[in-house]
Amino acid sequence: MEKSLQARDKVYDFDDYVSCVQSANSGKVITKPMQVQDFSDWPDCSSTYKLNRQVPRPLLSDMVFVEARRGHKTFVYRTDFDGPDIVLNFLNARAAKSGIAKAMCRRTPRGIPLTRRMIFF
Repeated sequence: MEKSLQARDKVYDFDDYVSCVQSANSGKVITKPMQVQDFSDWPDCSSTYKLNRQVPRPLLSDMVFVEARRGHKTFVYRTDFDGPDIVLNFLNARAAKSGIAKAMCRRTPRGIPLTRRMIFF
């Protein structure tokens, strides 16, 4: 990869980077530049009330094992590899009753708007 980038000398945009990656792997791996439609916006179905009342408070940085099962409204996590399983119910009432809403495909890119980008140039 580094040889490919050095051979290109300067990489100006993402398309240049993609071509460097494609030439670096000798055609063994197909690169797919992701488009806006490849990403989804998931609704937040968590209940901050339930999360704040959990003792000890579940923090992602403390979790070493997480298991989610299809059809269950809870998931199991551990804070130590040999520790006990802790069951967490964190969904809000609407999501717990009717299920989690499906994700919506993004239609517009997220980031700095074009009008604001033009200020810097």
